[in-house]
This record gives sequence, structure tokens and C-alpha cells, in this order.
Amino acid sequence: METTILMIDDDPFFLNAYEQALKNEFKVIGANNTSKGIKLIEQETPALLLLDISMKTEYEGMAILPFLRQQYPWLPVIMVTNLDVHTLSKKAQKEGAVDYFVKSSDLTELKILIKNVLNKFNAKVFHSDSIITESPIMRKIFADAFRVARFDTPVLITGASGTGKEVLARYIFESSIINNKSFMAVNCGAFTDSLMESELFGYEKGSFTGAVDKKPGKIQLAEGGTLFLDELEDLSTRGQVALLRALQEKEIQPIGSTKKISVNFRLIAAVKTNLKKLVEDGSFREDLYYRIATYEIFIPPLKKRNEDIIPLAFTFMKNFCKRNKIQDKKFTQSALRMLQAYDWPGNVRELKNVVERALLNSTQKEIRAVDFQLGTSDISTMPYEFARNNVLKEFKETFVEQALARNKGNISITAKEIGISRTALQKILKELSIESADYSF
Repeated sequence: METTILMIDDDPFFLNAYEQALKNEFKVIGANNTSKGIKLIEQETPALLLLDISMKTEYEGMAILPFLRQQYPWLPVIMVTNLDVHTLSKKAQKEGAVDYFVKSSDLTELKILIKNVLNKFNAKVFHSDSIITESPIMRKIFADAFRVARFDTPVLITGASGTGKEVLARYIFESSIINNKSFMAVNCGAFTDSLMESELFGYEKGSFTGAVDKKPGKIQLAEGGTLFLDELEDLSTRGQVALLRALQEKEIQPIGSTKKISVNFRLIAAVKTNLKKLVEDGSFREDLYYRIATYEIFIPPLKKRNEDIIPLAFTFMKNFCKRNKIQDKKFTQSALRMLQAYDWPGNVRELKNVVERALLNSTQKEIRAVDFQLGTSDISTMPYEFARNNVLKEFKETFVEQALARNKGNISITAKEIGISRTALQKILKELSIESADYSF
């Protein structure tokens, strides 16, 4: 996958010079003013920005830098200047630029600087062994998570089953200032109402049949650390009330106890459905929703971040081989093509299972497409009409969903932007079973 570099500079000479110098190693895009540059950030999700300090446009680089750092904290910025002015460069770095480059320098130096910045930035943000991603979307998500991890704000993670919500929750915990404390994970869909209450709040000895000893709840065990509640949408109404009280009053009362216990924990919740809809139909408390959804992060399905499929597959293969003390294997090219052509309805979890199954099935040094047992063939072996329809459907889904995401689910604005009528867009959304509300986060 090519790394995208965005340049914002009002001098066409330097835009062209940068492009010629960098195009062999990077995908290079340029804008001659900050307004166009911001649109390209939204559309292209670049890995790095080269920003001219002084431009004769509506906003100079130095003036727009604080906005860029606040709005796009995942995007490293290198300031570019005509003069080697020490005080100016120091001011730029104080405002959030990671480095600066003098235009009179050799452009070979610029390549080296870009690579160094990307390596340092990625090492800082993507420091967890559990993160395997080459997708610009996921890198933005992890960078946003890295930023919010510094605060004790509750975080709501949304996304389909198997997309990696717990991985992201653990990353937030590991990146926080309280990562030396506990990380307690609870699946709200795995317990009955009564067991869920005892799991979260604990109980006293003899408080009910089977309570032979006193047991602290997960909230108490998360003291000073992070409580991760997965599948929060399955929490009962009674459980929702009790959790809201714990968040508001910073106190819990174990089952069978007459005393309240003070608690202090950071809550990260995860859901696989649209929680706003559950609030609207009355199955989830509105006051609890606003308490936990201070900061929301949506994880897209694996098929929408195709760049991650192969790196994840190799990681799962290597981990399996290491655990079972066998030699690493390779994937044939047809096997890799099949992985990328498949839809992955079960997301990352399904990919892991498929790779491990292939390793169990494989009797050769290489993993072949047939070893996956996916029940689907390489696209090149499909009937022409079927293959074409599959590709067109995938293109249409990706195109429309990205347009909706840019416009935060607004159908009218999206239709106008892509050049079709509102009615035509609604027809496409219905055909593809896409809910515009899912992109209003």
C-alpha cells in the first residue's frame, strides 16, 4: 500500500518539485490553499502533511496549524519555509508541528525527514503489539484513541462483531496514564440479570444461595483502572440503572451489604448495534447513553479496510506456528487473492479462524486457496457476469459509504456532492441495506 503525502503550498514550482522528488516512493497529492488541503485530508486520509508556513491565501500555514492539530491529531505535520528562521520553526513546533524543512535544502533530505517522522510517529502512536494495521482508516482510529486515552472520559466503541472492539479498548487502557492499574473486561451478554449484577457489584457471604464467600465485583476490582463492558446493549434495565448510579455517585453497594463502597474507574463500553436506535425505541436508557457516549469511536468492518487483511493473515499464521512450535509457512498468490476477494462477514475473528483452519488442513510448505475452505473461489475463476456484479456491488457500497461518512450521514448533502438526486441515493441505500444513521457519529 502506498503512503500518501499531502502538500499545501501556494507556489506551483515547489508543489511540482516535491511531487517529482517523492513520487517514486509515495503517493503525492497537492493543494494550493488550506481550504482545498482540508478537503483532501477528509477525502484521502494522508499519512503526513507538508505545510508551507507562509502563504498568500485565506489562511497562512502557521495560522491554520492549531486547527489542524486539534481536528486531525493523527496527522503529523512538517512545516516548510523559505528561510531557516530558528524562532519561526520553534514556534511551529510549539503549535504542534513535528518538524520543519527549509526549501533551499536538497530534496533528498526531505525524503529522509519524511521517513524519520513517519517512523517516530508510528512508534509513538502504534506501540502496542496487538495492533496490526496498514489501513489509513484504522491508523486514524488508533491515533484518535491514543489522544483520548490521556483523559478519564468514558468511551463508546461501536462496530460489528469481530471487528476488534476489545483490542481497541485494551489499546486505550495501555496508552492511558493509569495503565499500571487493572483492566477488567465483562461481556454483558454472557450473564443472566441476577448473575450480571453480582458480577459487576459483588456480594456478601450468605447474601443468596451459593454465596459461600464474600466476592468483590468487577467494578471494585477495576478501582483506579479501566472497566470494559462489551455488548452493553444486552445489559438489563435493572443493570442499566445500577451502572448509571455507580457512574454518577462513584459508589456501589454489593448484594447483601448495608455499606456503600467508593469507586473510581474509567469506563469503556462496546456495542455491535446502533445504541441511539435502542434509546429511541425505549430499550436503552437515554441518561445512561449520554453518560457513556462522551466520545464515540466506530470501527468499520474488515471488508472496508482491505489493506489489513494480508498483514493480519500473516500475523495469525506466525502466532499459530509459534504456539505449536512448527515452521512458518507461506501463502500462495492465489491464496492471498482469495483472502482479499472474500467478504469477511465475521470480520477479524473469522479471518483468524480461517487462517488457523488452513494451517491445520495444509500438508505442504505453502498454504493454498483450497486450504481455507471458504466455499468461494478465486474471482478469476468465477463466471464473468457474477464476478462483474460482485465487483460493481463492492464499488458501489464503498463509494456510497465513504460519501456518507464525509457528510456525517446527511442524505441531501451526500446526494448533491456525488451528483445524483436524493431519491436515487435513497434507492441505492435501500438496495444495499445501508442505514445513513450509522454514519452520523
